[in-house]
Amino acid sequence: MWTSRTACGSLSLRVFDALLDTTFRLPEDQGPSKVMPLAQAVRELVRPGMVLHHSREANAALLEVCRQFWSQRPGFTVAASAHSLYDIVAVHGGLVSKLITSNASHVYPAPAAIGAFQKAYREGRLEIETWSIYTLLLRFKAAALGLPFLPTRSMLGTDMARERRDDFLEMEDPFGSGVRVGLARPLQPDVSLVHAMAADAYGNAIPPSPYDDLWGPRAAREVILTADRIVPTSVIRRHASLVKLPGYMVSAVCPAPLGAHPIGAVNHGLGEGEGHREDFPFLGEFRTACDDPARMDAWIREWVLDTGSHEGYLKKLGEPRIARLRALARPEAWRDEIEEMAAHIPITPQANRFEMMVIAAGRHMARRARAGGYRVILSGVGTGALASWLAYYILQKEGYPLELLTGSGQFGFAPRPGLPVLTNISNVASAKWLSDCAEIYGLLVCGGRSRCLAALGAAQVDRHGNINSTRRGDTYLFGPGGGNDSASAAPETVLVVAHGRNRLVGRLDYLTSPGDRVGSLITTEGVMEKRDGELVLTGYFPRAGASLENRLETIKGGCGWELQVAPDLQTVPLPTQEELFTVRLLDPKGFFIGIPTKEEP
Repeated sequence: MWTSRTACGSLSLRVFDALLDTTFRLPEDQGPSKVMPLAQAVRELVRPGMVLHHSREANAALLEVCRQFWSQRPGFTVAASAHSLYDIVAVHGGLVSKLITSNASHVYPAPAAIGAFQKAYREGRLEIETWSIYTLLLRFKAAALGLPFLPTRSMLGTDMARERRDDFLEMEDPFGSGVRVGLARPLQPDVSLVHAMAADAYGNAIPPSPYDDLWGPRAAREVILTADRIVPTSVIRRHASLVKLPGYMVSAVCPAPLGAHPIGAVNHGLGEGEGHREDFPFLGEFRTACDDPARMDAWIREWVLDTGSHEGYLKKLGEPRIARLRALARPEAWRDEIEEMAAHIPITPQANRFEMMVIAAGRHMARRARAGGYRVILSGVGTGALASWLAYYILQKEGYPLELLTGSGQFGFAPRPGLPVLTNISNVASAKWLSDCAEIYGLLVCGGRSRCLAALGAAQVDRHGNINSTRRGDTYLFGPGGGNDSASAAPETVLVVAHGRNRLVGRLDYLTSPGDRVGSLITTEGVMEKRDGELVLTGYFPRAGASLENRLETIKGGCGWELQVAPDLQTVPLPTQEELFTVRLLDPKGFFIGIPTKEEP
């Protein structure tokens, strides 16, 4: 465009050309490099007594913290919405004196209390400060935004609120709506450990999906970022919509391929480095080791101390195992896996009591979604998740517009046959939107336009639908997770709980979640629905050779309160073959539904 100018302006043209070639040219890389070895970052930034935050994928960094502080008593406080298996290692080794969390349980293969946490808790070596997922994330968010508090409808009227009075207050809306709200105080970690699929040398980061907690690192004073790949800033620019953490907030960038292992990581279509699936055999071996302190010590020596570094850890994993994990991250890899499992899936036409519970709950959720005009179901974990998945497929065949979501950030996913883990990469790959915990709970579950039906489990439930998932006596159970958020604010909640007096109780040991929005409870014996504020039996599961009188005697005997029977009591129809085999394909190893026996009709 400069050619139309006169010759007398030639000097000016050269200046313009120089500016275009220098000042306005985007550099391939931008910002000072913060790349350093992971061991150096931990050594320079982590100090005893600190409050450490981590994302659920930051396992390479957590391992390095364990290595460097092993055999010491650094007195760390770990603040994270969900624990890592290496938190268990750290507690077992005496590195952690306090957990600030919403979930302190095993996840794979099925939810269960963590022995190392329970032992340390009972012995007074570990303090566990419990929050709902959304409220804990609000504390990080308040710190990141520089606010003195953020409001929430979660935790109101619970034992958690009573215990957290220094950091959580209840008040009436000052604008006069009459709504009661909770105020969550800020929480600023000293150091946040975060993993990314890709980052540039300055620290602009693309985390894996689904996003766990984006506000912890945004709030922290220092951030140690591990990354599968260090890429030029030009790559970051091409994928700017995926960047969730700006580089100026990051203190150190540490190369760590497969740094989320054994947790899976989605690649986002970034080209090289295909992401990887969860290492379920590894998680299973770790879970087994947790049951025996001596075996746990041996496991820690083998995988934490003797590996010496992340590079040593990868070498021990071996290329064949890593290659398989990458191959299983393909969206359609579940087809290969289900074929491998097919021979072990029962084909008996009889359903056991857990299958009956899941199928009855799935049908019930489908009915409630239609009746309430709900458009999303929040999948909890375990049998509640399986039931919500069945409800999804029931409604899909009817043409009803329903989406599934998980608290970890997946929206609009279609559950794939295979291992029923919420963050299974096969499920993630089918999602229509990958968000983060705070947005899922704040907007889709608890928001003003929520059209969400929540599916939850419980360690204990009373006649009013109040839930305990936190403590039983001096034993710490699981924690509220997102259950409290859902029960406090979602339009309606359905509970799926095994029948028995230890679960259906007259009085809770601890009030984790209110029962006001709980509309129904499905157990291994039948269906209960809320009438006049109390759960009453409205449907029962038939048993071969058992009369109605015998069935009611059994059901009432397994309930810790005087269970009322509705006058319009119904017999719940037996499962169809399609329903039964759909559920078995969704849980082919029987983690939640067990293995059917010939004795169970």
